[in-house]
Amino acid sequence: MRAWLAASGIRRGAVFRSISLSGKLGAGRLTGCVVAQRLAHHLEAAGIADRGFSPHSFRAGFITEAHRRGKAAVDIKRVSGHRSQSTFERYIRRSDAFEDHAGDFYGGVEEALPALSYKLQAES
Repeated sequence: MRAWLAASGIRRGAVFRSISLSGKLGAGRLTGCVVAQRLAHHLEAAGIADRGFSPHSFRAGFITEAHRRGKAAVDIKRVSGHRSQSTFERYIRRSDAFEDHAGDFYGGVEEALPALSYKLQAES
């Protein structure tokens, strides 16, 4: 943060501001529209504009990763700006249905899962 403030010359006002494609620092705060425009520009330049990335997906990714690394919900919400716990929880993406599942305290669950999955597939 200190490096950014020193490099930008910002003394008061919004800390995160728009920067033009030519590198000129804007006077006002960074808006969601500017983030979306800049993201689209850089995704296009990287050749991955068609992969569905958006500022919203980066927000969900941040929340998911912070949660996965064990950060407290209150601290994550302080950064993300969520007030509602239920809305906040919808941003947490699970890559594994058994990640932090309710039965993980029982030592035999992890070993039984592959056999249980096989049995369920065979019965269906």
